[in-house]
Amino acid sequence: MSAVIYFCPYRLTHKTFASIDLFISKLNQLTKINTMKNFTLILFFLIFPLLISSCTNIEKQVEEKINRIHEKADQLDSIIKRETTKVLALDSLINLESDKIKQIDSLVNRSAMQFDSVTQQKIERLKRLLE
Repeated sequence: MSAVIYFCPYRLTHKTFASIDLFISKLNQLTKINTMKNFTLILFFLIFPLLISSCTNIEKQVEEKINRIHEKADQLDSIIKRETTKVLALDSLINLESDKIKQIDSLVNRSAMQFDSVTQQKIERLKRLLE
């Protein structure tokens, strides 16, 4: 500092030394702030690509899982379609058998009516013979 005092054309006092010290301390604070800003910017630019790459990996994983879910849904749809066709086939068989049972029931009713009429006739004949 003494070299500055000898070569400086201005008259230096304690106030100027204090203001110079204040200026230097402010400059140091600014460089610390700038250093912190630079450090955070460097960290941001180092971490940001990592975040993006990890997000793309996550995006790929999510897309793969969605594709698997779609495949499983398609498989479930095909299973449901097969089972519904089986149920419809069983339903048609049940309806066919129900129709057959109705026909058999009507035949049994007719036969029972004929049997009743025949037996009634026989009973009446027997009653006539016994009288």
